[in-house]
Amino acid sequence: MAENASLLVVENLPDTFDSIKPKLALYFQNKRRSGGEVLEIRDHPEDKRKALLLYKDAEAKKKVLAKGVHEVDFKQLGVVKLQVRPFEDAKNEVKPTAQPVRLENSVQLGEAAASRHTKAISEEAVTPAHKGDYLVLLSSSGPVDEEYLRLYFEQYSEDIEITKKEENRWILKCSNKNELEETLHVKEHTVDGSLVSVELYDEKAEEEKCDPRRFILTGFSEDTKLRLISVYIQSCSKGAEHSWEVLDSEGLKIVVTFKQDIDVKSFLQKCSKKKLQNKDIAASRLEHTDSVLVQGQTSNIMEDTLNLYFSNFKRSKGGTITSVTGETGTGGVIVTFQDCLAAQRVAKEQHMLCGVRLTAHLYYRRFQKALTGETCPTPNLPSKTAFPVNPLLLNYINRTKKYKDELETVLRGIDCKVHIHNEGEIQPHEAILEHTCDSDSLSLYRVASSWESDAKQTFHSFLDQFKVHQLIIEKEVWEKIADECLELSNTDLKVSFEASTSMLVLVGEKDRVISVRDKVERCVKKAKEELLEIRNTIERKVIVKNREELNLLWNLVYDKLEDVESSSDDGALALYLKGHRDKVDKAEKVVKEAKSTLITQALNLPTCTAEFLKSLDLEEFKLDHFLQNGIRAAILNHKSLEIVAVQNDAKKAEDKIKELLKDEVISLTHDQTKATKIDEWNRFFSELKEEVDSSSSGCGISITQTDTKITLAGFSSVVADVTRKLKGYLENKRPVTEVIPLKEVHEVDFIDSCMKVSEVPEIKAMDVTILPVRTQASPGLKVIAAADNIKSAVAAVEKQIALIAFEKCLYNKAGESKVLEKHQDTLKARAKEFGCMLWLTIQQDTPTALPVLAAQSYSHKLCDAFYLHIAQGHITKRKADALVCPLNGDLTFDNPIAQEVLDVGGDEIRNDCETIIKDRQATGAGEVILTCKGKLPVKILIVAVTPIWGKCNYTVRGNPMENMYLSLSVHRCLQTAEENQCASIALPALGCGSFGFPVSESARVVMKAILEYCESKPSSLQNLKDIYVIEPDGRIIQQLNAAVKDMASMLGQTNATGKAAATLPALTATAASPVPVASTVHATLPSFLLKATSAPTVNVSGVTVTLKKGDVTKETVDAIVNSTNNSLNLDSGVSGAILNAAGSSVVDECTKLGSQPSDGVVCTGGGNLNCKHIIQMVGPTTTAGIIVSVEKVLQECDNNKVTSVAFPSIGTGRGGIKPKDSIVSVLKGFENYFSKSASTGLKSIFMVAFEQKVYDSFQDYFAERNLQSSGNTKATNQASAFGPQTVPSVLSFINQGQVHVQSMQSPSQVKIYNVTVTIKKGDITTETVKGIVNSTNTSLNLNSGVSGAIFKAAGSSVQDECKALGSQPADGLVVTSGGSLSCDFILHMVGPKTMPGIESQVEKALQECEKKQITTISFPAIGTGAGGLSPNGVIESMLQGFKNHLSLQRASILKLIYIVVAQDKIFDEFTDGLKQWTLEAQDECPDSDDDSDSKSESEYEDLFPLVNNIEIKMGSIKVQAVCGDITKEKTDAIVNSTTTTLNLTSGVSGAILKAAGQLVVDECTALGVQQSDGFAVTKPGNLQVKHIIHMVGQTTVPAITQSMCKVLKACENMKIQSVSFPALGTAPVKTVSSRVQAVISNTSPTAKAVKYPVSTVEVYSTSKDGISKVKECIKDLIAEECSSSDIDSEHISHLLDAERQQIAQLCEKQQIQLEIGQRKITVSGKRDDVLTAALTINKLIQNAKERDGRKQEEKRMKKTVRWEMFIHGKPKALGSRINYELEVAYHKKEKTYVYSHNGKSYTVDMGKMQQADQKGNVIKLKRMPLTDSETAIIEQPESWTNMKNKDFEIIVLAPNTKEFLKISKEFVKSCNSSSNKNNVEVVQIERIQHLKQWQSYAVRKQTLDRKYPKATNERILYHGTTKDICQRINKTGFNRSFCGRNTTRFGQGTYFAKEAYYSCHNSYSNPDENGHKYIYRARVITGKLCQGIENLKEPTPVNPNDPNSDLCDCAVDSEKTPFIFVIFCDDGAYPEYLITFKILN
Repeated sequence: MAENASLLVVENLPDTFDSIKPKLALYFQNKRRSGGEVLEIRDHPEDKRKALLLYKDAEAKKKVLAKGVHEVDFKQLGVVKLQVRPFEDAKNEVKPTAQPVRLENSVQLGEAAASRHTKAISEEAVTPAHKGDYLVLLSSSGPVDEEYLRLYFEQYSEDIEITKKEENRWILKCSNKNELEETLHVKEHTVDGSLVSVELYDEKAEEEKCDPRRFILTGFSEDTKLRLISVYIQSCSKGAEHSWEVLDSEGLKIVVTFKQDIDVKSFLQKCSKKKLQNKDIAASRLEHTDSVLVQGQTSNIMEDTLNLYFSNFKRSKGGTITSVTGETGTGGVIVTFQDCLAAQRVAKEQHMLCGVRLTAHLYYRRFQKALTGETCPTPNLPSKTAFPVNPLLLNYINRTKKYKDELETVLRGIDCKVHIHNEGEIQPHEAILEHTCDSDSLSLYRVASSWESDAKQTFHSFLDQFKVHQLIIEKEVWEKIADECLELSNTDLKVSFEASTSMLVLVGEKDRVISVRDKVERCVKKAKEELLEIRNTIERKVIVKNREELNLLWNLVYDKLEDVESSSDDGALALYLKGHRDKVDKAEKVVKEAKSTLITQALNLPTCTAEFLKSLDLEEFKLDHFLQNGIRAAILNHKSLEIVAVQNDAKKAEDKIKELLKDEVISLTHDQTKATKIDEWNRFFSELKEEVDSSSSGCGISITQTDTKITLAGFSSVVADVTRKLKGYLENKRPVTEVIPLKEVHEVDFIDSCMKVSEVPEIKAMDVTILPVRTQASPGLKVIAAADNIKSAVAAVEKQIALIAFEKCLYNKAGESKVLEKHQDTLKARAKEFGCMLWLTIQQDTPTALPVLAAQSYSHKLCDAFYLHIAQGHITKRKADALVCPLNGDLTFDNPIAQEVLDVGGDEIRNDCETIIKDRQATGAGEVILTCKGKLPVKILIVAVTPIWGKCNYTVRGNPMENMYLSLSVHRCLQTAEENQCASIALPALGCGSFGFPVSESARVVMKAILEYCESKPSSLQNLKDIYVIEPDGRIIQQLNAAVKDMASMLGQTNATGKAAATLPALTATAASPVPVASTVHATLPSFLLKATSAPTVNVSGVTVTLKKGDVTKETVDAIVNSTNNSLNLDSGVSGAILNAAGSSVVDECTKLGSQPSDGVVCTGGGNLNCKHIIQMVGPTTTAGIIVSVEKVLQECDNNKVTSVAFPSIGTGRGGIKPKDSIVSVLKGFENYFSKSASTGLKSIFMVAFEQKVYDSFQDYFAERNLQSSGNTKATNQASAFGPQTVPSVLSFINQGQVHVQSMQSPSQVKIYNVTVTIKKGDITTETVKGIVNSTNTSLNLNSGVSGAIFKAAGSSVQDECKALGSQPADGLVVTSGGSLSCDFILHMVGPKTMPGIESQVEKALQECEKKQITTISFPAIGTGAGGLSPNGVIESMLQGFKNHLSLQRASILKLIYIVVAQDKIFDEFTDGLKQWTLEAQDECPDSDDDSDSKSESEYEDLFPLVNNIEIKMGSIKVQAVCGDITKEKTDAIVNSTTTTLNLTSGVSGAILKAAGQLVVDECTALGVQQSDGFAVTKPGNLQVKHIIHMVGQTTVPAITQSMCKVLKACENMKIQSVSFPALGTAPVKTVSSRVQAVISNTSPTAKAVKYPVSTVEVYSTSKDGISKVKECIKDLIAEECSSSDIDSEHISHLLDAERQQIAQLCEKQQIQLEIGQRKITVSGKRDDVLTAALTINKLIQNAKERDGRKQEEKRMKKTVRWEMFIHGKPKALGSRINYELEVAYHKKEKTYVYSHNGKSYTVDMGKMQQADQKGNVIKLKRMPLTDSETAIIEQPESWTNMKNKDFEIIVLAPNTKEFLKISKEFVKSCNSSSNKNNVEVVQIERIQHLKQWQSYAVRKQTLDRKYPKATNERILYHGTTKDICQRINKTGFNRSFCGRNTTRFGQGTYFAKEAYYSCHNSYSNPDENGHKYIYRARVITGKLCQGIENLKEPTPVNPNDPNSDLCDCAVDSEKTPFIFVIFCDDGAYPEYLITFKILN
C-alpha cells in the first residue's frame, strides 16, 4: 500500500508501453520539464496504453500530479497530451467488460452484457455517464415515427429524452436506475409496426469507436442545392473547415469530414434541429475503420511487398496487417490492419514503393467506398449530345405540334429536352439532346452514369413510328400534279417538293405514308407523258447589243421570215422566232447571217462637235441624212458616239457626218476675257444668239464660253458665220493698266478690304478694274481701264485714297502685348465695325533687337583680307561676280528670292534646274550647284540647297542638324566662288523666310560660317575679297549686323576701321528714336575669333591636365609619351607616327634599349620632335595596367626634370580599351602618383586625342569629373569650356555667399576661402612654386634643420641678401630672391616660439604674398624642429593664420598653399590636425550647416580668361560690366560722377562734358550748386543718349549705394530703360562703363523690370473718329485684362538669392512688372499672369517663412541645450543644425542617430554619448542643458496622428470617434445659454496639426507655467471666423493684423470668447454660400489678466508703479468675470479644432 501511495498512472499513450518507454523515461526523469524526477517507470498490468510512475519523493509526485496534463513530443507520433492520475483513483474506476468490438458498425452491447439486465443491474454496469443520466440504445428493424416512439416509451418513464443517433437508431436517456431496469426488462418492443430492440448504451466506449471528425448526413432530396450543403454544415459546426463526399449512387447520403476537432454533441444537436430546404437532416457518427484503399500501379507490386511495406511502422506508419485484398472497382488494393490507428496513420502519409507513387485512403466496407477527405467534384455530365436524324423527319416533327409535344413529354421523363431547328435555319442532320438536371442539385449524382444512353434510347424509340418516302421528279412534273398531291396532306402526313434536289417527299406516320405512296406514283407517271408532248414546239431568240442594231437587223430580215412567227422586243433587245423545231432552225440561220454583216465602230469627232451631235435627235438625223442617201447605218449615243452599219456603208456614214458638222475655237487674252464680263458683251452675245436661233431653227450651233476661250460647234455654214462676228467684236476692245504707288502694304490691304473703291459710282461707271499690289518694296494699286478712260479712272481712285487717315500706337507696359495678342481677332473685328482696319505687330525684347532702318548698309573688315558688306536691297540689283539663289531639295522656285532671280534671269534657269533634278532625282541639304545664269548680270549663279528648320528633328552635340547644313551651304558657296575666280559674291539671308529659320538663328549661323571661312583662308592667295549679304527686310539686316558685333564684343576685339556715315540708334525696346538713312559702320574682327574657345581641363592635385584634339607629334612640350610594344618598334598607329616623326636616332636608341617587360617605361631623346624626351611606355592592355604605367611615366618625368608632358590616348587602338575607361585610368594614375609624391616639377599635362570619337569621349568625362568635383552647375560650365556665352549663368551664382572652410576629397587638403591648402611629404627645397617660406633666426643665418637646407640649396646669392638685410626683430619677416631654388621669392620669417606667434607670422607671410603677387607658396612645418612645439598645435595655428588673412581679402591673389613636411610622424599628425581643424572651423561658420558652395570672382576669371565684359542678372534685370569709353554708350541715360558745382573737368566726368558739348556745360552752370548727395538731369548734347544724370561723387560704399538708389529711382520715374554708370569711387585713370539695364537691390525701396515686348498697333480708317473709337476700345480692353496685386509679408527680405532670381524671372516668363520692397511686392500685368506670379511668389515667401521658423527653433534650442564634442579633451560646441537634430533624436529616445555634414556621414550612439565617422574615428559627446530641458523638445499632443515627417496636416475627425463626440457635445452645450438658444448641427470637425505653431505655443506656455506655477495659464476658448480667413489661420495661425475687422473695444489683438454662443453671431462667424459657419476651439494662454480698453496695443504692466515690471498676458472685458479675452502675441493661441456647423431654424 505504501508503494501504491507513491504511484501515478499515465494514460492516453500513443502506442504500446514497450515501444515508447525510452521517450517516456526521458521526459519524466527531467525534473524541470515534468515537475519531479521519477524513480521508476513500469508497464500497466492491465492496459498496454498506460504506464505506472513510481516516485520516492512525495513532493515530486505532488508537483507532477499538480501539472495534470503533460505534453510529450514522441517525434514520429507527434506531440501527445498525457493524463496523470493517482493510482488509487485509476484502481477504483469501473473497467468495462472486455468484448470484441466491431469498429465499422453502430456500437452495440454484447450478449454477455445484455444478460445482466434480466432482473437487476449491478452498480458497476450502470454507472451513468453523467450524473443522473442512464443511456439505452434503441434499434429499429424499420422506419418508426419519432413522436410515436417517444409516446411508447413514456409508459416506462414520463421524464425521458430521445435523440436520434442515426437512421433507425436512437438514444434513450433515463433519469434513474429503476426506469432503466423497466426499459431493459423487455429485450424487444413492437413500435409502429417495427421491432425495436433495447440494450445498455456505453457512451464513452461508443465515442472511442467513432471518428471524431467524420459524420453521416441523411435526409437530403434530389433537389437539394450543392452550394447549400457546405453552408448548412458550417452553420451547424460554427464555420469549421470541412469537406463532404457522396456515399450512395442516389446522392442522398453524404459523409462530412472536418479538418479539426469540433463540438460533436453540438453538431449532432444542431443537425437534428435545423432543416435544409424544408427537409429534416439526420446526422450520425461514422466509426473508425481498420482498412485503407491503396491506389496506384499496384499491379506491378507483389502482395508480399505490400505486406512488408505497410506492416513496417517506420516506413509507412502502418502496423500489423490482417488481410490484403484486391478492389475490383478501381484496381486498387484494400489493406486491413489489426489496429484502426494504423489505418489512420497510413492514410495521412504519402507513399513511394518500388518507384511507384501510392495513395492510401480510409476504406469503409460497410459502404464499399474509400473516403478521400476532400469534397467530391461535381459529376461530369455531358450538357448536350447529338443524335443523327433525317432532316425531313426532324422538320416535320418540329412543325407538327402534336408530335412535338409528345416528344417533349417523353424526354421530360428522363430529364432531357431536344433542340430542333427553327424556321429559316439550315436543316440539321442531327438533333441535340440536352439534360435538364439542375447542375447545383444532388440529382446529378443519380443521373450522371446512364443519362446519355437513356436519352438516346428513348429518342430512337420515338422516331420509329415515322417514315420518309422520296421520289425524284422534274419540276414541270411537280407543277402539274402539285394541287392533287397537296390535297393528300394532313396532320399524319405531309407531301412536299424540294426544288433544290427535284425530290417529292412523303413524311408522316408509317401506315399513312405507305397507303398514299402508290397513288402519288401514278400521278407522276401521267404528268410525265403529258409534258413530253409539249416539248416538240420551240421558241428561240437572237440577242443584239442595242436598240439601233435591233431595228437595223429587223429591217434586213423581215421579209425572209414567212414560215415562223417572229417579233422583236426593244426592252429585251431580242428577235423572237417560234414554231416547229426544223423551221425555227432555218429562220435562226437567216437572222444570224444578216447579223454577221453588221459592224460597230467608234466615231472620231472633236469633243465639241461630238457634244453638238449628241444634242441632236439622232433618229431624225439618220432619216434625213442616211436613209435619203441609201446609207444603211445608225448612230449610237452611249458613253461615246459610235456607228452601227452594214459593213460597206460604215465609211459612207462617217464621211457624211464630217461633211455636215464643224467646230471653231477662239482663244481669249486676259483683256478679251475681261471684255466678255461687261453688260455690253452680254447684250451683243444675246442678239447674236437670237439671230442664229432664228436662222437655224435653234439647233444650228453650240457656243461655249470660258475665261480663256470661246468654242463653237455645229453645222459648218452656221459656225463660219458666227465665228466671223465674234472675232470682229473682240478686236475692238483693248484695256490699259497704270499703277498708283502707296506707302505701306497695310494701306493697300485697307483699301482692298474696307474702302470698296471699285463700287464708287464714278469709278464703277468707267468700268475700271482695281487690283492691289502687295510687294514690300513697291506697294500700290493697279488701275485697269479702257485707253480713253484710264486718266479719269486714276484721278478718281487717287481722290478716294486721299480720304485715308492713319495712326500708329505703341504699347510696351507689362502684360499689354499679351492682352493685345490674345484679343487680336476681337480687336480687328471691332475695328471693322468702326470702319477701320487694324494691324498688330509684337516685337520681342532681344539683345539684338534694333529699330527698322531704311536702306541700311554695314561693312566689316575680316582677317585683314576680306570685306563683309551687309546691305538692305534686292539681291538681283547687287553687282557681284557670283550670286547665290536658295532653293529646296526639289529645286523649285517657291520662295520670294528664288522668284526674284527667276523674274530677272528668265525661264532658262528653271529649265536647267529641272534638267538637273531629272538626272539626280533629288538633292541634299547643304549642297551647292552651278547652274545657268540666264539673263542675270553675274559671272556665275550658285544654287544653294537650303535646309528647312525643324525638319531634321535631331542634334549633334547640342547643335541642330539644320544649323550644320546651313553652315555647310555657306562654306560651299564661298568656296565655289573662289574656285571660279570670283572677286565678289552676293548671298541672301539664307534660312530666313519660307525656310523657317528664326531670324536670330539664321543670322548667327550665316555670319559665323562666313567668319570661319575667312579665318581658314590665307589672305594672299584669295580671289574672293568682297562678300555681300543682301536682304530687303531692314530688321533682318540689323540682326545680321548684330550677330557680327556680338561675336566681336564677346572678346572685346572689335575696332573701328572707318568713319561711320551715321551712328546706330540706341538699343531700346521702342521705335521712338529717329530712323537714320543709309547708315554704314566699319569694324574689324580678330583673326583668332573662331579659336577663342578654351580647351577642356581638369585639375589633379594642383596640376592642370588639358585635353586637346590633334597630332601628338606636333606638340611642343618637354616630353611626349609613346605607347609602344615590348621591342619599342611598333610602326603602326600613333606609335608609328611618333617614331617616324622622331627620326632614325630615336629608332636606334630604342633598338639599343632592347626588349622591355610588359609594364616597362624608358626614356629616349626627342629626335626631330619639339620635345626634349620621349617616354617609351610598353602599351598596357588593361585599365589596371594603364594606372601602373602612367605612374611610372610621371616618375620618369620627375627624374628628368620634365615640367610639361603630352600623352596620347592610351589603349584605345590596338589595346581595345574603351575611351572612357582609358581616360578614367589615366587620371587615376595621375592621382595615385601625385598623392604619393612628396613634390613634383610637373606643371602641365596634355592629353592629345587624334580621333574625334575618342576626343568626344574624353571631353565628356572631363565635364563629368568637373561636375562631380564641384557639386553644382558651375563646374559644368568650367568643364565644358564652351566659351564666353556661358559666363552670365555662372556669375549669377556669385552672390550666394562663400563657404569659408570646405573639406576636399583628399584627407590632406582643405579649401579656405577658395584657396587650396595641401599638406605634402617631401623636401621643401625641391618645390616648384612662386614662394618658399624659411623659418630662421633673427640673424637670418640659421644653418641647421630645414632652414639650413634652404640656405644651402638657394646658394650664396640669397645668403648675401640676408646679410645685407641685417638682424631682424623677434617677429620680423623679409623677402629675398629665390636664388637656385625653383621659386621666385624666399620669405624669411623669424621662427616663432609660441602658437600665437605662428598664427601672427603666417598672416604676415601671406600679406607679403599679396604684395608680391605670389599665387603659390610652400611653408615648412614651423616650430616642430628646434622650436619644440607640438605638431597638432602648429598645424592648428598655421591654418588659423591662413583663415584670418584670407577672411579679410575680398579677392586674394593666392591660389595654392603647400605645407611641406619631411618626417612621417609629423606628416601624420599634421594630417590629423587638418581634419580636426576643418571640422571645428565648419561648425564655427554660421553657414556651415548648409551644403552650399561658391567660387570667388578670381576663380571665374581663371575659368574664362577671354571674357572682357561680365553680365549678371539681378532678378530679371541684366547688369553688364563693360570695358570701354562711357561717352560711346548708347543707353537711354549716362551717369556723370562730378562735383557739387557740376563742372569737374578731369577724369571720366571731364570726358563726358567734353563729348557732350558746350550746351550741356551751360545747362550745368545754370543748375548751380547741388547738395552733397544730390543729382541733376540735363539734355544729352552730342552724346547718343536721351539724358545725362549728373550725380555728386561719393567716396564711401554706403554713400555710393545711397546715391545709386536715388539715380535709379529717378530713372524709373523718367521711364528710362537703360543707364550707364562709370566705375564710381575709383581713381580717374581708366574710363570704365557699367551698362545697367535695371537693378533689384535690397537697399532700394522699389525696383522693377523695364523691358517688355513692344506691340505696335497700326489703324487705318477714312474717319479720325473711327480711329479714336478703336484706341478707346484697346484702352478699355487693357484696363479690363490687366491688373495689379500687392503681396505683403515680413519674410520678403529673407528670400534667398535663388528665390529672388526666380521671382525676377517671372518678369520675362509672364511679362509682368514687379516692384519689390522690404515688406511688399507689387505684381502688375495681365490678370492671369499676375495671379500665376502671385501664387508662385506666395509659395516662395512661405518657404522663407518656414526657413525662418526652423532657424528660430534652432536658435531657441541652442539657448536651451548645448551639445558638445571633445577634441583633444576640449569641448567644442556643435553647430545649430546638428545641435537641434541631436536634441530631437535624444527626446525621441533613439538609440543611434546618423547625420551628414560637409558630405560626410557621422553616427551618434545616444547611449554611449559618442560619435563615429565613416572611418571609425570616435569622439565623445556631451549634452549640456542651459535652461529647463523640458522646453528643448515640445511633445506633440496625444490626440495627434502620425504626420510622417510633415509639418502641417489637417485631420477630419470621423463622426463616430470619442474625440468627435466629446468636442461636438461640449460645443453644442456652449452654443446655448440661458438667454441664447442656438439649435446647431455640427457638420465637420477638423483637428489642426501644425508642428511649428504648436512648438511656438508650447514654449510660450511652458515659460508662463514656470513663471506662474500655481495659476491657470491656459483656457479653452472660441473664436468665430469666415471660410476665407480660416484657411489662412490653419496655415499661419491667429494674426493680429486682422484686428478691427469686427471691433477693437478691448484692444488691438485677437479676440476669443468663453462660450461658443457668442462666436455664433453672424458678426464673427459669417455663413458661407452653403449656410456653413466656422468657429475655432482654441487653446489660449491667458496668464495674468488686465482690463481691456479701446485701441490697447499691448497688455498693461502687472505692477504699473514698477518701470521694470512684466506685462500682463491677456486683456479681458472684466477682470472679475472675464468672458472676452484679447491676446497680443500671435503664438499665444493655438487653433486646435476648426468646427464647421450650421444653425437650424
